[in-house]
Amino acid sequence: MGRRSSKPFWAKDYKKAAYNRQYYRRKKAEQRLSGIIGVAIIFGGIFALSHSNGSHSSKSFPVTPSLVHPAAAESSSGLEAFGHYNPDFDCSVDHSKDSIATLLCENSNAAKHELIFDQTYYALRQIVGKAGWKTLKQQVVSDDGALKACIDTSTPMEEAPKADPDCYISKMAEITDKYKTRLSGAPLEEANRDINEHIKLQQQLINLGYMPAGSVADGVYGESTRAAIIKWQKNTGYHTPTGFLSDDDALKLMASTPVVQATSKSEPEYTSSVTPTNEKESSKSFL
Repeated sequence: MGRRSSKPFWAKDYKKAAYNRQYYRRKKAEQRLSGIIGVAIIFGGIFALSHSNGSHSSKSFPVTPSLVHPAAAESSSGLEAFGHYNPDFDCSVDHSKDSIATLLCENSNAAKHELIFDQTYYALRQIVGKAGWKTLKQQVVSDDGALKACIDTSTPMEEAPKADPDCYISKMAEITDKYKTRLSGAPLEEANRDINEHIKLQQQLINLGYMPAGSVADGVYGESTRAAIIKWQKNTGYHTPTGFLSDDDALKLMASTPVVQATSKSEPEYTSSVTPTNEKESSKSFL
């Protein structure tokens, strides 16, 4: 227990007591401020370190410098997932009885080669037009029959048969090359493009507002992507719109920037009127 004051309360030096109160209040405030500054310095260091690590981390794929542009920095999950590829269908659905679909959902490299085939398929799809879609689909379904050779028939009856990824990749490469012989010019340049850059160009169309902000760059150039390409080509006006991205188109598209950057509340504005398509890119069903 503390020692009691020998002076009555009326005899105490209240001026000195008031000074002491001010002194300790000031010291307490200084200590609090020092604590806040210390926390800020710690968090600042963590933030700088995380950004430093992020900017120096190596990627799992090469990027062609000529196609890299700051306008593409705003990437979708699809772009951020380079190194892991998803097939062009919904893997959340039960595919346990479909050996090939199960393989594509579980094996990134196999899914990548399916997307590479899609580059050629969707270029051909644009060429033949709606009148030729059914015939093209029938041809692809017929050729896909070769993939049955990749399924392990020795699997016990109670288990779903497994598909060999190396066999699938080899067969898909053969099918892709077969259909690619039907392409030339800009469609062939588009089909030959590295799949990562193919996806990056699709993301650029989203970044520029030619496709809805919620669109996903999945590498499938369906109807809304083709419509976006045509609108961009009309807007640039340097050649007749084709709906295909040639090598020259790819360079110009990556160098394009909106006049006003898009925000969460408004769409970007352009030097000439372009209405972003409201059509959502559909999941692949060949048609």
